[in-house]
Amino acid sequence: EDPALEVFAAPALEICLNVGEAQGAELLSQVLLRFDAQLAELEPSAVAVIGEGPATLACALACAERAIPVLRLDGGLRSTARASQSGLIDRLADAILTRSHAENYLLAREGIAPERVQCAGSLFGALVQRLDPARADAATVLKRLGIAPSAVDATRSFGVMTVSGRKGKALVRQLDAFLAQLKGGMPMLWLVDRDTAEAVRTAAMESRLERQRVALMPMPGLGDALALVSAASLLVVDAARSHAELASVLGVPVFELLHDGSNAEEVVRAVAEAQAEGSNAGPAVVEDRVTGAVLEWLSTIPPSHTEDSREAGSPSRTR
Repeated sequence: EDPALEVFAAPALEICLNVGEAQGAELLSQVLLRFDAQLAELEPSAVAVIGEGPATLACALACAERAIPVLRLDGGLRSTARASQSGLIDRLADAILTRSHAENYLLAREGIAPERVQCAGSLFGALVQRLDPARADAATVLKRLGIAPSAVDATRSFGVMTVSGRKGKALVRQLDAFLAQLKGGMPMLWLVDRDTAEAVRTAAMESRLERQRVALMPMPGLGDALALVSAASLLVVDAARSHAELASVLGVPVFELLHDGSNAEEVVRAVAEAQAEGSNAGPAVVEDRVTGAVLEWLSTIPPSHTEDSREAGSPSRTR
């Protein structure tokens, strides 16, 4: 029911592989087997992969085994924890779309042929651009979700927080100095997942948050997040940086609060400066080159390229 899906011409198909809480090698093996079964049933002409980690690697491996072309989206990104897995996914891909020429250079240094790589810009930025015409009004979203104007008024400066935590004491330590120095200067809308909401209740922080003009709201879907972050003056995140890429695309300043809250004074100073300016800098200009690059690559794939891997006499399908 997410209104964001309305911008896509094709119906959304979501398949859950039901791997539970499997990790590491167990996760990789289960995803490999279950995604391979989906490939056998759907017989796609190509598969686009995005992300990193064992699950994404397993999907790319399944495609390679069946000789199904793989398009790697947001390739060349290397996080500290999963750099090796991300690198393997890039090597398995037939074509790689990158965000910037910096990723092109990294892939070239890793020995990947330049003709397989194309700089197409931010995939997420292109998605946000597509969603923008359907963007809801922030005040409408707040009203629908039960946030009173007295808590957060979308017509005035407000900030958004996506700091998360599972343990109440750790969350208090991280936010203590921040809330003390914030002094209710700018209303903050805190988007929380279920674990963080429970940690807030465990630490009995509700009354303090209310005094500091911090309103809690369940983590929204992309459509509502687009409406709220685009209207905000800034975004405060933790190491997980939830919605940081969305804010960057929209031109909203992002400030990271360290896990121990040691940079709280710096973040609060940024909040005060943003409040003085009155509004965010406005959406960044995003050129959607990703869609064209994907369509161009798909046009080069013969519809019957997977026939050799199918049983003789089976009908040819292009998906």
